[in-house]
Amino acid sequence: MKKKNIFKVILAILTFFVSIASSYGQCWFTELLKLSNENKVSKEYALLVTDSKKGIQSFEAAQSSGNKALLDYNNFKKFNELSSDLQEAVAKLPGEGNNSLTKQYLSEVDEGKRANILNSLSNKLEDKAREIVIKAFGRDSQFAKDDLVLNKITEFLQPSNKITLDAIGGEKGLQDIIIANVRAGCSTCGNASTSFLKNMDEYLDDVLYFGNTFAGKEGFDKVIKELKVINTKGGPNYSVEGATFMLRKIKETPEITANSIKKFDGVFEGEIDKICVNCRFDIELITGKKFEYKSYGSTSINRISSSDAFLKQHLSYLEDTKSLDQMVYEFDKLKFSNRDKIVEQFRKMYEKNASDVFNVIWNNKEFRNSIFDMSSYPTNISDGQLKTILMSDFKSIINKRDSKLYNFIKLN
Repeated sequence: MKKKNIFKVILAILTFFVSIASSYGQCWFTELLKLSNENKVSKEYALLVTDSKKGIQSFEAAQSSGNKALLDYNNFKKFNELSSDLQEAVAKLPGEGNNSLTKQYLSEVDEGKRANILNSLSNKLEDKAREIVIKAFGRDSQFAKDDLVLNKITEFLQPSNKITLDAIGGEKGLQDIIIANVRAGCSTCGNASTSFLKNMDEYLDDVLYFGNTFAGKEGFDKVIKELKVINTKGGPNYSVEGATFMLRKIKETPEITANSIKKFDGVFEGEIDKICVNCRFDIELITGKKFEYKSYGSTSINRISSSDAFLKQHLSYLEDTKSLDQMVYEFDKLKFSNRDKIVEQFRKMYEKNASDVFNVIWNNKEFRNSIFDMSSYPTNISDGQLKTILMSDFKSIINKRDSKLYNFIKLN
């Protein structure tokens, strides 16, 4: 009786497996059982995978196309790059860890077959990258033939960068970002048409770094939106070029990290609305330090002292900042390299609007104390008298171009 029962159980199991194999029409079932019988993968692993239709289909896709979501570049050992369906199946396994079982099977892939898979994958990603460029600029575009540009777009398409690609709007978002940077160049089509812009592949590397580091942070989407702005009147997209400068500086500034950033493209809050409704800053760190990026050429530099909009935004910074070292204005040295002339424009702005600027500083006690050495002033006088004295001193400070008042102006 026992032998007959065992036979029935075996027959039932085989019937179950055959029904799966026939219903899904897949060859990996047989291969998995073969490997499990040879103790190359566990029977539990084989059963779990073959019990999942999606798992089977994922395995078939890996075999036929070399999809990196299942078989990755790094000797097929990165479990986190497997398909989510397969991860779920493997995660159910008991014992010494899912990753070792996955690696144990994938490491058995023949070296020749592995090379074919990698070549197939590489070609598919490059084809997709070329397709994105062609959609952006047309089939005859030199960008579609430039290896550095294609390689960088291919890097965006790798599963390890999926979060970033999704965060910028997928392949369509990447295409829009490429289109908007109209004056970028490439290694085989001549450098960018301006001295201050990077070639397209270098620019995309900055975008990739920004996405990998800051995706999900407050204001991230606003920056990405700025990178896609098209000048409907034709000509350069100045807002995009300003944003590219910010991305370059972020990458070059060790102080700005995923852990230190609070928000991008924020609005000054509170009492500041009395000065400037909806005035914005580019970056705020958790410490409260703020960064403003100015991608200005000589024409814009020379307008600083007479621009009412520039003044109002700057007053917003002065009202919100606690000390001089908590405010940074970064100017692009590749567009304008004379810091003294920038300082002179601020000096003229302060001189012309001395009362307005001083009143903001006076009302911000912490910031006031970072400019004036309050220990050197008498304490037995009224606030009105102290304000008159400080106003006089402020006018003197304005005219000292090497004053610490101008330390926030950076040219890098």
